Amino acid sequence: MPGGSTPTRSIPWDSSWPRWLDPAERARLLGWLEAFFGIPAGVFDPFDLAASSRTTYLVRRCPRMEELAALRIQNVGLPLVRQVAGYLKPTTPAAQLLGRHARRRVAELAPAELERLRREGEIPWRGPWEPGYVFLAAAGQTWGCGLYLEPGRLLSRLPKNMALAPDDPA
Repeated sequence: MPGGSTPTRSIPWDSSWPRWLDPAERARLLGWLEAFFGIPAGVFDPFDLAASSRTTYLVRRCPRMEELAALRIQNVGLPLVRQVAGYLKPTTPAAQLLGRHARRRVAELAPAELERLRREGEIPWRGPWEPGYVFLAAAGQTWGCGLYLEPGRLLSRLPKNMALAPDDPA
């Protein structure tokens, strides 16, 4: 019928919210972060964890969270890890927030090496780890993630538009 509308089913406002991780899922994820990156589980005490299909979010614990669930949202919290090809990959914001707590799998680069990695996408690098994701650090700051591959290759997983310094012409 011209000018008519198509009837649809009402969507509950809270349907946009991810599900909260149960204690066993939380323990498994935090155990992985501690085993893989050396980030103590206690770092996450003030936070809850919520998951969507591919992403787990870090959400500051709030006593009124149930009231907020009535709001329609696009995302909740800071994206912590994503499922990428069957593996967990820390997000850039999570690496930047948590990098100072990491005791393992941190590739300490000179600023020029990090800039080259960002620009070219790959540099030769020999790390003491098995292949997998690493935090990329330079000048006392964690910038994001890289993918360490044998033999001696480090791939950038930094956002393409990331500038490493305010005067960076990229």
